[in-house]
Amino acid sequence: MKTIYLFVLVCCLATANAAVLTIDFTSGVNTGNTSYTEDGFTLAITASGNHFDPGFIGTIGFHNGPGNPVIDNNLLLTFSGGAFDLTNIDFAGFENAGIALDLTGSDGSTATITSLGNNALPFVNVTSVTFSVRESSGNTGSAGWNSLLVNTVPTSAPVVPEPSSLALFGLCLVAFVTRKKLTK
Repeated sequence: MKTIYLFVLVCCLATANAAVLTIDFTSGVNTGNTSYTEDGFTLAITASGNHFDPGFIGTIGFHNGPGNPVIDNNLLLTFSGGAFDLTNIDFAGFENAGIALDLTGSDGSTATITSLGNNALPFVNVTSVTFSVRESSGNTGSAGWNSLLVNTVPTSAPVVPEPSSLALFGLCLVAFVTRKKLTK
């Protein structure tokens, strides 16, 4: 009987809190080199003619393409679960005329990436982040990275237990108190 109570207690205390994920751009779905989806996150090209190049620069690179007259080299990151935190990018580099990667969150927060490797990012409780390659001229600009670190439960969003979790926790407490009374 003690085992059952212990099991119920452990189940009651187990909660689905923040889920920090690494988007590695290898285990998701690449749709026509214009959008990539992994763990509920979608990174999509915003202008036709632009495309991803898996393995071009780092794990995944993107550029506007030499035949594309529109120099609008942007990607949009969204999460099917709503708001999220984007906390790090493992940046691989630039090719052609790319000189910086500018990121803008849905809340107006910004970051500029110019150095290789892991770069901390300030995006907290955002619903999207736009990635834009800054180019030194009107030429093709390319950028690439290896991974993104995201949190599916935004830092500033309160964690509210589900009613069923609260009911299970209450049942656990009643069982625990009853057990204590029976042992006295």
